[in-house]
Amino acid sequence: MCGAFGYTKERGKAHFEKRFMLERFPEHDWHSYNIRPTQESYVIVRKSPNKAIKLQFGIPAPWDEKHLLINAQSETVAEKRSFAKMFRESRCLVVADVFYEWKRLSDGKQPYAFSLKNDEVFSFAGIHNDEGFIILTTKPNALMEDVHNRMPVILHPVDEDVWLNPDTEMEHLQNTFRPYPAQEMKRWAISSLVSKSSNNFPEILKPVREI
Repeated sequence: MCGAFGYTKERGKAHFEKRFMLERFPEHDWHSYNIRPTQESYVIVRKSPNKAIKLQFGIPAPWDEKHLLINAQSETVAEKRSFAKMFRESRCLVVADVFYEWKRLSDGKQPYAFSLKNDEVFSFAGIHNDEGFIILTTKPNALMEDVHNRMPVILHPVDEDVWLNPDTEMEHLQNTFRPYPAQEMKRWAISSLVSKSSNNFPEILKPVREI
């Protein structure tokens, strides 16, 4: 599962334009520490050239508009009626540099932050429609498996164009679903500040001693 993430470093629009081959990235309002379902965030869609658009994190379920779908399992996304059309026609990159997950303990939960070891920006494999976007998940790597039984599909930069390209064959798309290498990632325990969606400031990333 992936229900909270952020892009936290002040890299500047020129960095994003070069990193994701964009014509332009918005000047303002793109920096956030704690993006949660119902909130808006930037995703990159396949245009000519690639384009950044702002969408809600989560899509109302077809059977109940009050229920928000935020994740789809990569193993079955092509088969599920709710996701298949978006998967075929509307794949996107969800821009991030950190995501959060909570480990269940006997007396509560311990939140963790996960990022790349080099602190660089990355992208989740996403799908979207006019109402919002969903992040795909896969089985956990060694860094994640004792925290949660799923992790977001993090794309290698070389796979991002493969993911966005509408002509990519299913076999190649499925190759992007492998868990991101644990040795290229890091995690650290953080405080429960991150659990409140209105908390959107650098302090939520401060390391704490694990419970």
